[in-house]
Amino acid sequence: MEAIRRVTLRSAVCCFVLGSLAFASPLWSADLTIPKTFVSGTPATASDVNQNFSATATAVNSKQNLVTGTCPAGQAVRTVNADGTVVCETSLNSRLTSVEKTPYIFSEFFQGGVTETAAECTNWDTFRANLQPAEYTCVQLVGSAGKGRTTCDAPNVQLIATALRDGTTASVISGSDTWNVGTCGSGIEINANAGVCACTTAPTLRPCISNTNWGGVGGGTTCGGASQSIQLIFR
Repeated sequence: MEAIRRVTLRSAVCCFVLGSLAFASPLWSADLTIPKTFVSGTPATASDVNQNFSATATAVNSKQNLVTGTCPAGQAVRTVNADGTVVCETSLNSRLTSVEKTPYIFSEFFQGGVTETAAECTNWDTFRANLQPAEYTCVQLVGSAGKGRTTCDAPNVQLIATALRDGTTASVISGSDTWNVGTCGSGIEINANAGVCACTTAPTLRPCISNTNWGGVGGGTTCGGASQSIQLIFR
C-alpha cells in the first residue's frame, strides 16, 4: 500500500512539474512562486503538492484575461477591465481635433492715443465673419501688456464665438469669468468681466470704435490705453 501511495504522489509531482513548465513563459513566471521544493528520493506529501497547486491557481487566476472587447470606428480603448471587456474613449475625435487644429487668431498692434486704422477694423470684421463656432473649445484674450483671460469650456466658447460672428449681444458666464459681446461705436466689442463700451481695466477688444478707446489687456485703462498688441485666439 505504501508503494502505491508513493507511485501516486510521484505521478502527481510529475504532472505538477509538467504543468509548471507549461506556464514558464515570461508572462507567468514573474509572479508565480512555488512554495514547496521536492528533493529526489524524498516522498512528497499530498499537502505539499496541494500547496503548490494552490499557489499556481492563485497566480494564474490573478492574471489579466485576454482582451475580448472592441470599440467602434472613431473611438479607442480607454480602459481594459479584469474580465477582458473594455471601456471606449467616446470623445477621441474631438480631442484629436482640439490638439491638431490650427488656432484661429486675430492679432493687431494698437498705438496709444491713436484711433485704430481702417485696416485694423476691416481685419476685425473679416476675422469675425470667418469664425466657425462649432469647432472651438477654448478662447483667449491676451496682449503684450498682460496675460488676459482664457476659457476652455466648449459650449460657452461656442456661444461667445457665435455672438461675435453674428454681431449679437451676449453675456456668457464661464467659471469665474463673464464674457461679453456687444456693439460699441461702429463695431463689435468683446471683453472679459466688463460692461460693453465701458472704460475699465478688464481685458477688452473693440477695433472699430472709431476713437482712441480701442481697448487693452493689462497695463491700465481700456480707454486711451498704452501701445500694445492684442490677440483674440480661438482653438
